[in-house]
Amino acid sequence: MQKTFSSQNNFPPLWYYYYVTGFSTVVAPLYINEISPVNLRGGLGTLNQLGITSGILISQTLGLTVVFGNMKFYHLLFGK
Repeated sequence: MQKTFSSQNNFPPLWYYYYVTGFSTVVAPLYINEISPVNLRGGLGTLNQLGITSGILISQTLGLTVVFGNMKFYHLLFGK
């Protein structure tokens, strides 16, 4: 059973991060496409998706065992 907020554990449950990430990957492109001029809509939507997929590629590459995915460097992946 997953813990919720408490004095010993100040991190929110994992489902919270899933919700925020999913929400932001849907709302941000919608907002960008709504406020951008008609002639730039396709390009800005493409750049947003390209940024998301390149971020996934970079994080997966850095997580390889030979790069940072070992016990010596794993904390660097979390920004610590």
